[in-house]
Amino acid sequence: MTEGVADVQLRATPRHETLYRRWSEGGAGLLLTGNVQVDRHDLERPGNVALDVTEPETVSAEARERLCRWARAGTAAGNQLWMQISHAGRQSRGT
Repeated sequence: MTEGVADVQLRATPRHETLYRRWSEGGAGLLLTGNVQVDRHDLERPGNVALDVTEPETVSAEARERLCRWARAGTAAGNQLWMQISHAGRQSRGT
C-alpha cells in the first residue's frame, strides 16, 4: 500500500486514521501500512510518513502520538497492523 497523505513534516495525519479505521472495521485480518521511510530525503512518493532521527519533527512526541493514533485506528476491529518500514533507495531521486 501507499497512502501519500502525510503532512508537510512527514508525519501521520487524521487521514491515515480515517482510512485505516475504515479498513479495520471492514473486516480485514491484517493491514500492512504504506511505506514509512527511514530517510526523509529518499521518499518512495510525496506524502510518505518518515521516521528519520536526523529530523526531530519526524520523531517528536507529537509525531509518535500520531503514529499511536494511526495504530489504534488500524487495529480498531481486532485485526493486526504491520508497519512497512522502508528506504526508497534507487526508487528515489535522492538529494
